[in-house]
Amino acid sequence: MKKELLKKNGFAWDRAGLLVLANLGYALGINLFLEDNQIAAGGFSGLAIALNHFFYVPVGAFTFALTVPLLFWAWFAKGRYFTVSTLVSSVLYSFFIDAFSFLPCATDNRLIAAIAAGALYGISSVLFLKANGSSSGTDLLVRLLLTRRRSLTLGKMYLLTDGTIILFSVFVYGRIENGIYAALCLAVSSWVMDSLISGFNKAVVFHIILDSDPEPLAQAVMRELDRGVTLQKGTGMYAHGEKNVLVVVVKPREVYRVKDLIKKYAPTAFAYLNPASEVVGEGFDLLSAGG
Repeated sequence: MKKELLKKNGFAWDRAGLLVLANLGYALGINLFLEDNQIAAGGFSGLAIALNHFFYVPVGAFTFALTVPLLFWAWFAKGRYFTVSTLVSSVLYSFFIDAFSFLPCATDNRLIAAIAAGALYGISSVLFLKANGSSSGTDLLVRLLLTRRRSLTLGKMYLLTDGTIILFSVFVYGRIENGIYAALCLAVSSWVMDSLISGFNKAVVFHIILDSDPEPLAQAVMRELDRGVTLQKGTGMYAHGEKNVLVVVVKPREVYRVKDLIKKYAPTAFAYLNPASEVVGEGFDLLSAGG
C-alpha cells in the first residue's frame, strides 16, 4: 500500500537514483576539472568559480544561495511538484560540490579539463532528462524566463545566460583563453548530450527506384551484405508507370558496397540516401523490452 501511494504521488526510486548520479556528475566535473583550472563554463557554479579570483566563495553554497529566490518564482510558475523536485536536486548539487571539494584537480591541462568536464556535463544532462528533473542554477532560471519570453528558444536563453557568465570570466581573468575553454566545455557537453539522445548507432537508408526486376539486386544485397531488403510498389507520376522501390538500411561503412551492387545489378536505377540517427532491430542494436 505504501509503495503504491509513493508511485501515485509521482515518487520513483529509479528517478531519485538518476538525480543523485546526475548531480554527482556535475559536481565531479567542477571539482576535478573546472575550478582549479579557472574554467567558468556557465551556470551559477561558473559565476562562483570566476568570483573566486577575488575572494573565496564555496561553489556549492553560493549556487544554492542564488537558486533559493528562483524557487519561490518556480512555485507560482511551475507548481509545487516541480519546485520540490528542483529543491531536492539543488540541495544534492550543492552538497556534492562542497563535500568533494577536497579532491585534487585531475589535470592542469586546460584543454583536457574542458573536454573531460564537458563529457561529464553531457552525460549528467541526459540523466536529468531521464529523471525529468532540473539541475537548478541557470537551468532553472532559463526554464522560468521562458514562461515570460515564449518567443525565445531554449538554445537562445542558454546562450544568453551562460554566455554572459563566460564573458564575465574573460573580464575577470583578463585572458580570452579562459572563455574559449569554457565555451569548448559547453560545446562538448552539448555534443555528448545530443549523441546520447539521438544514439551513436548511425545508419544510412537507401531508397532504390527501379523499372526492372528488383530480385537480382535484392538478392545481392542480402547475400553479400547480410542486410534485409524491403520491396515497395510505387507509381511514376510522369509516365504513370509502375516502379519497384527497394529500401535498404546499412551502416555508413557499407554505403559504397551498396553503390557498387547498384551499378552491377541495376545500373539504370535511381537511388537516394537519407541519414538515420539511430537504428534498432536485427543487424543493429536490439530494442529492449523496457523500451
